[in-house]
Amino acid sequence: FVIGIFGVLAYMAWVAPRKITEAGYRTRIRFLIFKFRVDTWWFGLPLLLRSLLLAFVPVFESSDGHIQFFMTSAILTLGLA
Repeated sequence: FVIGIFGVLAYMAWVAPRKITEAGYRTRIRFLIFKFRVDTWWFGLPLLLRSLLLAFVPVFESSDGHIQFFMTSAILTLGLA
């Protein structure tokens, strides 16, 4: 279910350069592309992926806080690269 939403949002970002002239589409996708120029439509996708991975940390390892800390640190460090 969560992966499907990510796929839909990725598709919306993919078609954003073609549909950016439509006011309704701009309103619907604003949260994904408002920080970036129109020609850099894909910059929101790594941020979505990072958020998805951070949300999955407690799912993958729910019992050990040390592993959660290291997984979160690794995701955030890779997000800086």
